[in-house]
Amino acid sequence: MNSNFFKFVFMLLMTGVFAQNPQESFKAIGKIVILTPHGKQTDFYKWYYNADYYEKARKTQEFECLQLQYKSDTAKVEAWLYKPVKTAAKKHPVIIYNRGGMGNFGNLEPSNLVDFYKMAENGYLVLATKTRFAGKDGKYDQHGGIDVEDIVNLKMIYENLPYADTSNVFMYGFSRGGQNAYQASLKMKLNAMAVTAGTTDWLSRVKDRKEFVAGWTDDDPAMDYLGFEKVFPNWKTDSLQPARYFP
Repeated sequence: MNSNFFKFVFMLLMTGVFAQNPQESFKAIGKIVILTPHGKQTDFYKWYYNADYYEKARKTQEFECLQLQYKSDTAKVEAWLYKPVKTAAKKHPVIIYNRGGMGNFGNLEPSNLVDFYKMAENGYLVLATKTRFAGKDGKYDQHGGIDVEDIVNLKMIYENLPYADTSNVFMYGFSRGGQNAYQASLKMKLNAMAVTAGTTDWLSRVKDRKEFVAGWTDDDPAMDYLGFEKVFPNWKTDSLQPARYFP
């Protein structure tokens, strides 16, 4: 048998990530690292992150971020798991981190590991999903439709981590992720959740932010978004019934 196979299995066992169910519902496909030094970051990130702390998170040997692929109904979705390199026998509480943005705009990127590092320093595992609306599918983002299931289905990952304390699961959502936190919490058992700038009034949102409905174009076509009126076939009638899409 190919020696690379054994190396792959050994890597999974060493990191403690192995799908312990017959469906093999998730697998490790790589690692996420911060390559860009603070001094070469954009002006926004230089302002947003303290340089010393950013570099501490970038160079840490204590924690790692595993890139996972998992099943969410018929979709294959990417998730990131931030964890101690050495998990030992200790069980860690879990924070589910819900991304902001729309489609590829505002999705997970390596700089998020600085935020994850802060949570991990306080003893938590951090689990985040890009949702199925990433890459070429970003333009179809439902922003609180089927993507909510991609958050709910993260439980297939943390429930199969031997070092996860599944009796202590928390959630944090930023902006769009705040809205998703409200929705996902109706379908999950959480100890608590925190939200920053989450949307609660969608009738007001689509009135004030026309681009959500009409879509937008960007210098990078991968960042384009079709808009709700194209994503949802019956938008003109269904948007008058917000409970259908925004429970």
